[in-house]
Amino acid sequence: MPAIPAAAVRGRRAVFIGALLAAGVALGVLADRTFGTKAPAEPPTYRRLTFDRGSLGHARFAPDGNTIVYDAAWRGEPSEVFTARIDSRESRSLGLRSAVVHAVSSTSEVAVGLAPGLFATLGRVPLAGGAPREVLENVGWADWSPDGASLAVVHLVDGINRLEFPIGKVLYESKGQITHARVSPRGDRVAFIDHPDPVLSFSGGSVVAVDPKGAAKTLSTGWADLYGLAWRPDGREVWFTAARRDEFKALRAVTLGGEERLVARVMGQLDLEDVSRSGRVLVGHANFRVDMVGRSPGESKERELTWLGLSQVADLSRDGSRVLFTELPEGAGEGGSTYLRPTDGSPAVRLGDGLAQASLRTASGPCRSSRHRPD
Repeated sequence: MPAIPAAAVRGRRAVFIGALLAAGVALGVLADRTFGTKAPAEPPTYRRLTFDRGSLGHARFAPDGNTIVYDAAWRGEPSEVFTARIDSRESRSLGLRSAVVHAVSSTSEVAVGLAPGLFATLGRVPLAGGAPREVLENVGWADWSPDGASLAVVHLVDGINRLEFPIGKVLYESKGQITHARVSPRGDRVAFIDHPDPVLSFSGGSVVAVDPKGAAKTLSTGWADLYGLAWRPDGREVWFTAARRDEFKALRAVTLGGEERLVARVMGQLDLEDVSRSGRVLVGHANFRVDMVGRSPGESKERELTWLGLSQVADLSRDGSRVLFTELPEGAGEGGSTYLRPTDGSPAVRLGDGLAQASLRTASGPCRSSRHRPD
């Protein structure tokens, strides 16, 4: 029987943004509770700041604590730098296209990456706008000192990630990935995330702090998903968003002595972006799914076939009546699960743990053998 084209069932990724910056800012009630005042603990309040569709890179508070600077790629357009205010629903472009926000200084200067991607030329530009001034090539992350006079950078040199503070003074090196470098409020330490696996660079890792002499201390480790980091305003804790396996990331805190606590948890993926001097918390809240859409043999109308919300197509049966796919965490458990579902919309059947493996057919021959194959 002739092969059914792979296009008959296709993966479609829909990012519902609201995502990332969209979850917004946790206001003063959260600060009262987490900074140890005696005010009654109440649930934190969140205010949504972005309403467009696309993807968001990084976001930071400006010195006034009410202005947000962020980069985003909306509606398929290239990444661009925007500003927004907490009391408004509108964003304004700074005129920096294909740029990435690293940090905003106490003197209202923005450190930016001048090209998309992990490592690019570092530039600095006034928050009021203007042409950026180039500083250093091959920079992945950057943050200002408290006085705005110098920068801490993650600098790629000969394939090695180097944490430098100030620029040129190496405090830490890694053959993996160093991310989210943040200078403490007193300027006496730099906290960062150390991802030891150079391939799975933004997955698991450890929260580390290093002093000006290069003495590094691991504060928290063993996380399966670790992304987002900032200092508490008084410098007593490092806040970060992380998860163990098969769970959503939550906002957590760790002291310099290694004492950990949970700060806040919400449904969906949470990414910490910044903490203001007054204790407002800027987070990204990602709600996304991978949809699977198919057309049964003899039918002209497509049908929604998504099962648990993160359905990744592996193969079709020869007659096009069944689709083999993987459901990814969080709904499918650690490592994912393999399913088989009729393309007529009937319920899926779980075949086992792990990822579905099958070769796509071509018009000239059948698929090769695989661990899970719809015959």
